[in-house]
Amino acid sequence: MKRKKRTFRATDSEYQMIQAQARANGRTVSAFVRYSALAEAKKHLRREGLKDMLKPLVVEIVQELPHIASPVRGIGNEGHSTKDL
Repeated sequence: MKRKKRTFRATDSEYQMIQAQARANGRTVSAFVRYSALAEAKKHLRREGLKDMLKPLVVEIVQELPHIASPVRGIGNEGHSTKDL
């Protein structure tokens, strides 16, 4: 994979803070920014992927509940919808 030079914009105080954190971690500013950005992106991708994977399963379970649960007096199905998931 070919790497290209990229730039990011930061104020002087932001850059100094990033630079200090990068030094504390033993990395260059470039490596620190890259790893931080990738970690943030992966964190959000996992959440969305998990949601997309689990939602159909939860909807299926909720739809089957009335069929497998025995009726209980005083508790009805009113007001429950799979749209709220």
